[in-house]
Amino acid sequence: MRAGFGQFQQATPEYLRFAQQYGATDILLNTPDLPSYNGTWPLHDLVNLRRNVENYGMKL
Repeated sequence: MRAGFGQFQQATPEYLRFAQQYGATDILLNTPDLPSYNGTWPLHDLVNLRRNVENYGMKL
């Protein structure tokens, strides 16, 4: 079984640190707060979000 955290909009350092300390391996964000252009998220913003989560040892 894998522990995961979810239903948050922002992957803040505090949230990610808490999830990491809990032992979470996965993060689920509920409609991430990213800049939107014409109703879509730019690829570079999604990649940065994923890398930020991965820096805490978890998967997005």
